[in-house]
This record gives sequence, C-alpha cells and structure tokens, in this order.
Amino acid sequence: MEKVMQLEIVTPDKYFMKLDNVKYAYFNALDGGIGVFANHLPLITALKDAPFKYRDDSDKEHFIHLSGGFAEVMNNKITILSIQAEAAEDIDLERAKAALKRAEERISNFTEDVNIQRAQAAKTRALGRIKTVEAAKQ
Repeated sequence: MEKVMQLEIVTPDKYFMKLDNVKYAYFNALDGGIGVFANHLPLITALKDAPFKYRDDSDKEHFIHLSGGFAEVMNNKITILSIQAEAAEDIDLERAKAALKRAEERISNFTEDVNIQRAQAAKTRALGRIKTVEAAKQ
C-alpha cells in the first residue's frame, strides 16, 4: 500500500507547487476540517479561506494560506484549485495585521462609499494569512 501522495496546488496565475512525497494533508472545507492520508477515499469539497497543512515524507510540516477554492482527492493525489496560495514563510505578518486593521476600520465605520463585501473579504483573507503564520510557528 502507498504511504505517500501527490499534491498539486494551482491558482489562476500560476502552478504553485507539485510534490510527490506528501504523507498527510489537512484542509478546512466549508463544512469542517478534513485530514487526508494515502489511500483516502475519493473526495471533492469546497475550501474556506484558511491555512492548509501538509507533512512530507521526512515528517516536516508545511503551511500554506489558501484563499478558498476546491480540493479533489483521488488515486493518491490531492489537487487544490485556489484563488491564491501563499507559503507561510512568504507572508509578511505585519502587513497582514495592518490589512486586518484597515478592513476592520472600514467595516466599523461603514459609509455608502465602502464596499462592505470587499471589506469583509479583505478581513477574512488577512485573518487566514495571520492564522497560517501562527500555525507554522507552533
């Protein structure tokens, strides 16, 4: 029986990564968290804007922020299609915190010229990026 899986993460603007040595992956679906080991049953699910974790064959954990999207698990391969993907080590934590503060200020000081949906999306994205960095530090 296989002990590792392939992982591909694709965004509209780039092929983010392709690995052949993933032992475990965890992602946040709209209806809860899902952990995947090799030989997992087929699955397709929508993803939240949240951290994605995977462990390689040397047992090192990696964290990536996914901006929503979809995950497919089939034949020992996980395919992630996401609006945006960003490795935890590439996230500027101070910039993410500043974006969160700006979004929260826009929401709390709502006026007609503020696009509330955009502000909510910016807040969700900033929180996801912050959570990804914090998860990687643990």
